[in-house]
Amino acid sequence: MQVRSLMRRVPVTVSPDESLQGAASILSDEGIGALLVTRRGRLVGILSERDLVEAVAEGEVDGRQVWDHMVAEPVTIVEDTSVGEAAETMVRNHFRHLPVVDSDGGLRGIVTVRDLLFAALSETASEARQDWWDYLLSGTVQTSHDGG
Repeated sequence: MQVRSLMRRVPVTVSPDESLQGAASILSDEGIGALLVTRRGRLVGILSERDLVEAVAEGEVDGRQVWDHMVAEPVTIVEDTSVGEAAETMVRNHFRHLPVVDSDGGLRGIVTVRDLLFAALSETASEARQDWWDYLLSGTVQTSHDGG
């Protein structure tokens, strides 16, 4: 399975000039954990909840902009990246969000650890259903007709 089948195709983006307060409001309103930072339609960074927490802990929120605390030039993947490879990239780098770009670097979407978990659980459930049907159809099911 490739990430194109489960990524969010219309990611929430923000300008690097947005205030940290404004970015926090967008995250809260949208119920998401990261914003993709774009300038003139190009991905220039990512700002996560973790980045905001660090800014608050450092006392650096008032008057600060996204640019001051975003991760510039974030690691990205392409749409045909396998789900397994995306998960490996996330685990290796301690990421919860990965921007998805096309071959020219244009922003296509975002995939989250939640997306990958959902895909894994769906696949596991599908395999379990198939195993159950295979078992039922194999003729090995014993039924009791002795009234007990």
